Amino acid sequence: TPRLVSASVGRLTLMPMINVLVNTEDTDIGTVYKAAEKGIAELKPRLMPGNSMRILGQADAMMHAYGDLFFGFALALFFIYLIMLFNFASWVLPVIALAGAPIALSGAAFALALTGTTLSVPALMGFIMVMGVSTANSVLVTTFARDQWLAGMDAIEAARSAATTRLRPVLMTAITMIVGVVPMALAAGQGGEQNAPLARAVIGGLLLGTCA
Repeated sequence: TPRLVSASVGRLTLMPMINVLVNTEDTDIGTVYKAAEKGIAELKPRLMPGNSMRILGQADAMMHAYGDLFFGFALALFFIYLIMLFNFASWVLPVIALAGAPIALSGAAFALALTGTTLSVPALMGFIMVMGVSTANSVLVTTFARDQWLAGMDAIEAARSAATTRLRPVLMTAITMIVGVVPMALAAGQGGEQNAPLARAVIGGLLLGTCA
């Protein structure tokens, strides 16, 4: 129900305000937000001078959260590279260790698309978790391969030896994480659908990230 508020205190005059409350059902906030933005864009040319329209509430908070999470994602990637730079004492080896991260993130995005899950704040948190776990596994393999290579082994043989020797711990880490979030991915129970995007992103990301 629209609510009209107007008041005048001294020289300060408050503009009349109409609040329109919108609830979502059988859809996500992002879809409703895009539809509302489209409607506002069509109405803005018809507004009187001095009038304005804004989207507030959960939708506005969600868009700000997206920006914060993308910044956090980039910051996490930078610090991961920085830590590996000191660990490997090389500019190239950290890039090799991070080479599997794009494939892992692609797996997370594919899992969301396959399950019809829209991008949300929990899904982006899942992306960050995927990047962390897949990078940790990559570091495990890359470190072993580097040690074998420095010991005099051929580069190709060192890579094969690392992939074979470190396969079990990498698989144990990935399988444990995947099995642990399966109940969450199924969205069982009341309110379970809120965290399901995070679990689905983790499962898809680790399935491809482990192979990478």
